[in-house]
Amino acid sequence: MTLSSPVIGTVQVVGNTSGGTDYQLEAWTSGKTGETDNQGHLYGSPAGSSYTYTFQPGELITSMSLWLGEWDHVGDRAGATMFTTSLGNTFQHGYQGGSATVINVYSGILVGADIRAGDDLNAWGFAFLRPLVSCQLQDVTYGDLSMGSVSLQSLDSYSTNVAGDGSFSSSEQSSIQKTISSSWSQSEGVTSSMDVTVTATIPEIGEVGGAGAGTKYEWQESETYTSQASIQAVQTLTWSVNWTLVAGQSISLQAQTHTGSINVPYQGTMVVTVVETTGDPPTFSFETFNFPQSGTYTAMVLVGAALETLDAQDAATKLAWLLGHPTLVAAADAFKASPAIEIKQSGTPRFVCVLQKEFATATPEFVDFVGTDDATTCVGVGIRDPKSGLTSIGHLDFAGCVKEGLAQMLSSLFPDKDTILEVHMAGAYDDSIDMELREDEMGHSWPLCLELVEELQALPYKLEIRTLCILRHNTVTSDGGYPCPAVRGFAVSKDRNKVWTLCSSEFFS
Repeated sequence: MTLSSPVIGTVQVVGNTSGGTDYQLEAWTSGKTGETDNQGHLYGSPAGSSYTYTFQPGELITSMSLWLGEWDHVGDRAGATMFTTSLGNTFQHGYQGGSATVINVYSGILVGADIRAGDDLNAWGFAFLRPLVSCQLQDVTYGDLSMGSVSLQSLDSYSTNVAGDGSFSSSEQSSIQKTISSSWSQSEGVTSSMDVTVTATIPEIGEVGGAGAGTKYEWQESETYTSQASIQAVQTLTWSVNWTLVAGQSISLQAQTHTGSINVPYQGTMVVTVVETTGDPPTFSFETFNFPQSGTYTAMVLVGAALETLDAQDAATKLAWLLGHPTLVAAADAFKASPAIEIKQSGTPRFVCVLQKEFATATPEFVDFVGTDDATTCVGVGIRDPKSGLTSIGHLDFAGCVKEGLAQMLSSLFPDKDTILEVHMAGAYDDSIDMELREDEMGHSWPLCLELVEELQALPYKLEIRTLCILRHNTVTSDGGYPCPAVRGFAVSKDRNKVWTLCSSEFFS
């Protein structure tokens, strides 16, 4: 662009004082006096037409040329300027008379101007930062890390149950890929033309508290290490599990990971190293300078993958499923139809009896039968270890004693992890039938049986329910027309693991 004026009268350079490249150069065709303000330096007095070029963040000067101007045919004025940028733009202003002076723009980052002026510009030059060698963010401190969130994310789920007889073994394994990222934001400027490294503690997700249900995850600072200022990668999460189920058992698995996201302010120091090359062969001179840097640390991370074993159904649904299981229905019918035995002190000395709120564990070497009686809304529970022959019988009478009662019974069996324990339950007729209950009431038997199912599912052992004679399977109508239990007790024999119904016993009178 050729202007009618042979000189540039006024120029203003407004720069970024924090390592930025978002500066502005504005030139006027004539001027009279020079002024200075706190935003930059104004040389001469604005007059005539104005031509402005505003640099975009990160935009660099790739070439620059200056020309002398004429005033009364003496080359003592600034004539013209022209430069190109990294975005492919060109700015030119003034009269390009005579030969151009090509300026070495080095890194392309304009950091200052050297201008002499009276009424007009008499001489001018521009200073550029020497080529960059490195930019490193150091001495980083973060704001409140609790601003970050950590949530549990489900990756996949699987469930199955065994409806027939026998056992079923299987496994589940899978993987999924997720994108993770982290970055320290920076103001556009010196660092825009070079990858920045960060030497700092890195916020990461850590466990708080002990392992298990009480474990919590929150953001913490890790050990110091060096990283790129911006990272995005794909992380592969894998999981696998093997299991064996027997009739009446189910399993529900869910692969989970903890996902964390954070946006937290940080402050640090940007250390910049530049190089000057001189001579032939070349010699190199390195210098560093620094300036304060602040921004936002942003990250999205994952904490591994784990398979959690969940209840496939709630206790009520699971109990209904068990009560309708064909194998367990047939076993309950056979149990009720079996001939009752009567235990007498004189005829059966090797018998252990359990009363309400009691449990006992018997060894086959010393005991022929172990059992309980007088269970109406209570449940008699028998757990037998087929390897050792040890049998534990408990008489549980309300939901609040189930967890502790089962724990005490199992503590005396010492079962192996791989042993499939045999479980028998009888009692707890459906007393809700003859009671005038509100909708939120269930009588005595239902809450007890629901708690039993829930606690049995939570045990870290393999269980096989052999007998389930409770609720509707243990409810008949009396001669008086009201519901009552069909069976009030049972006994387990030592030799064949046979379950017997009990009639009146001297032990329980």
